[in-house]
Amino acid sequence: MSIYAIPPLLGTLAFASLGLFVFLHPPHTKEKRIFSLLFIETFIWQIIWFISFFTKTSAHIDFLAKFAYLGITFIPFTFYHFIAEILKAKKEINLVRFFYILAVFLVAIIFPTNLFVAGHRSFSWGNFAAAGPLYPIFMISAFVAMLRGCYVLIKAKRHPENYPISRNHVHYLLLGLFAYFLCTLDFPQVFGFKIYPVGTLFFLLSFSIIAYAITRHQLLDIEVIIKKTLVLAGLLVMVMGVVNIITSIVQNSLGKVLPVTPGLSMVISGFIIILLHDPVKKWLVHITDRFLFQKKEEFRVVLNRLAENIITILDLDKVGQIILSTLRESLRLESGAIILKDESDKGYYVLDSFNIQTGRAYYELDSFLVKYVYGSKSAISLEDPAIRGKIPTVVLARLMELCAMICIPLFIHNDLIGILTLGKKKSDEEFTQNEIGHFPTLAGQVAIALSNARNADIIRKNQIVLLQHAKMAALGTFSAGFNHDIRNPLNGMKGMIEMHQMNWEDGLFKNHSKDDYHEEVNKMLNSVVEDIDTITGKIKGLLEFVRKGEVEFKSEPVDLEKEVDSAYRILRSQMQHDVIDFIKEVPADLPKVLGDATRINEILVNIINNARQAIKHNGTIKVVAKKNRNIIELNIIDDGPGMSGEIQQQIFDPFFTTKQEGEGTGMGLHTARGALKQMNAKISVKSEVGKGSTFSIEFNIASIQQ
Repeated sequence: MSIYAIPPLLGTLAFASLGLFVFLHPPHTKEKRIFSLLFIETFIWQIIWFISFFTKTSAHIDFLAKFAYLGITFIPFTFYHFIAEILKAKKEINLVRFFYILAVFLVAIIFPTNLFVAGHRSFSWGNFAAAGPLYPIFMISAFVAMLRGCYVLIKAKRHPENYPISRNHVHYLLLGLFAYFLCTLDFPQVFGFKIYPVGTLFFLLSFSIIAYAITRHQLLDIEVIIKKTLVLAGLLVMVMGVVNIITSIVQNSLGKVLPVTPGLSMVISGFIIILLHDPVKKWLVHITDRFLFQKKEEFRVVLNRLAENIITILDLDKVGQIILSTLRESLRLESGAIILKDESDKGYYVLDSFNIQTGRAYYELDSFLVKYVYGSKSAISLEDPAIRGKIPTVVLARLMELCAMICIPLFIHNDLIGILTLGKKKSDEEFTQNEIGHFPTLAGQVAIALSNARNADIIRKNQIVLLQHAKMAALGTFSAGFNHDIRNPLNGMKGMIEMHQMNWEDGLFKNHSKDDYHEEVNKMLNSVVEDIDTITGKIKGLLEFVRKGEVEFKSEPVDLEKEVDSAYRILRSQMQHDVIDFIKEVPADLPKVLGDATRINEILVNIINNARQAIKHNGTIKVVAKKNRNIIELNIIDDGPGMSGEIQQQIFDPFFTTKQEGEGTGMGLHTARGALKQMNAKISVKSEVGKGSTFSIEFNIASIQQ
């Protein structure tokens, strides 16, 4: 075999294996299909070029030269398509389509004419395609595609926030594209220049750069494919090398002394291949792990980092994401999932996962999986054949759906709050005894973090419900007054209109001049407009109060004076009925505070209404706001009966109330304190029996926090 045939042989093995593995390996994303297509096209080029070294007939070589361009023609355009797809650059799609249409046209005229490929040229190092009259069109289009791909990548490098891959990924793609650009050194040969075609070497370099980005920086999630491809290609090269070497030795050396048949050479080669297979495979695995895959990290270090990341986080979804992302990156996992007990304690749902298809699965408390995991009390390894054989079929099926190799129960005391599943490693290695020995520690850390976040999530949701209940209870206390405030202006409007109609029918306006009559009508209409404005204000205040708040607290600048006015509008009729004066002392230049306007309004209504109920009849409620360094202090002062020290200590406790049964839930001040805590605000009370009470709220100034 000619030494010049070695590069296309290596290219054939590498590109065919990679393209096939990428195409067959799930998930089947569009960019993976394009990636595999790119290397399949290159495989066609390489295999045909390799075959041409063993073809002697000129007509056959012409056919092979044209056949090779069935793949070569599409390569630059597929490379450009791959870049556009991985960057999600939708504006490039029309140009991609144009290039594909051009490629189809060129391929269509390859065999019927010599316009694109005009047979072959022979050189000392082998045969190469000859350019036809239309070949420059292909050459220019390939340059344009590569330059356009370079432009899009540079654009992504400058504005990475607009693209789905990192700037580091863009760097590798640019390097890969530059290496591929050097493949154009093969263009002169089609015009007769006697230069050895080194394009294959640069394409292998381009492939290596992208493969490195894939394995080390997760450009595509196919690390295990790259590894298997390289190992398989290495084994194939070893097999062919052994066969060639043994055949050469047997025929050239032993053949001169003994009668040697080809069958004997194959037997000797097969025996040596069997002896070398395992050592060579282990060596190839070691090399790919060392130079492509990340260095193994001490699992104890992983656990320490995980504990640091999740110990203070109470957002349930975020905790789940951090746990899985940390384990995924550190252990190089193909898949993983966290299954968590729901709020009702009736079953388990998938909190978070990656690369599994059962994201919405739900497991009842009495399901086979839950009962088996609960009974195991410790990690279950499906990599151990002895343990795997003892797992019931139905449980094994559920674990296979989760792509689990390790199943770790998460206990808090004796309560199974969740299950952590780990898939196989991308390196195809099994979990080490050191890693398995740390699983109990991992289970404890994850269980505590998930339990804390789960409890905080339940408390947050209950706070919202309790706040709504307290709000509805407060609404009931002034609903009668609201009805009165609406009915009075409506009756006034009705009376004025009916009186006007009666006066008209009785002829009282006959002696009025036109101007006098218009003045009378305008007075009536102005009164109606005033009454309508009164009703609109009442309804607006009520809607602001009863509207349902968001589940998550907002953090925004809030005008305290506006919220105090809104709270008073809601309670005004009741306070007037009880003969309670309302005094507001809020400076016009008071800075805005940081918080949730809806919550602040609800809290003010609740506290002012409590003060009104405590005073009962004849009294004063004063709201005073002032700036104190970096905070705004809001005081709600009443001259009611006051509270004892014992009551003040319990006033913010849930379900504590001094009101008569049916008048309050005992949750108003408790939920108010919880809502203020979400806003980083504080509430306190000072009171003395017989002298009234003062509720003080300290808000952060919005401009300082922002």
